[in-house]
Amino acid sequence: EIESPDKQPLVMFIPVKLVPREAHRSYVDSAGRPRTKKAAKTVEFQKSAHDRAAIEMARLHREPLQGNVLVWITLIHRYLKSMKLTERLNIEDGELVLHGGRSDVDNHLKSIFDSVKKVCFGDDRKIVFAMAGSFLGVTEGFHLFALPITNIEYWYKSEL
Repeated sequence: EIESPDKQPLVMFIPVKLVPREAHRSYVDSAGRPRTKKAAKTVEFQKSAHDRAAIEMARLHREPLQGNVLVWITLIHRYLKSMKLTERLNIEDGELVLHGGRSDVDNHLKSIFDSVKKVCFGDDRKIVFAMAGSFLGVTEGFHLFALPITNIEYWYKSEL
């Protein structure tokens, strides 16, 4: 039995320079109302990730997932040139090396969720379960795995 695409997991890699969500700048507008403005690097990252996700969704012939979603994000940071040659070669051969030094995973998650909402899933408030990891790799970006939560039992049972 083939399930409809909206019940199947959404899996993609978005090659983009990772930028964690930066603090918003607070200011008072001309009418005296308090306002906030996103940092320029965050805005640039979100636009780039949004556009690349939209292209990938079109390539996959997919519509945004509806309803509650489970999301797993894997951040891939470009390996450091200061690493030993053997470590760099292992990474180039596909070895995943855990990485926790560059920035907080949670700051990246909010920025990623903001950039792919309405493209990959309807609203980031529908994310009811999120997992994340940070690794070193050759191509910087993030892997996105999203699963409609109504279907989690089916996928869980199939893995047993």
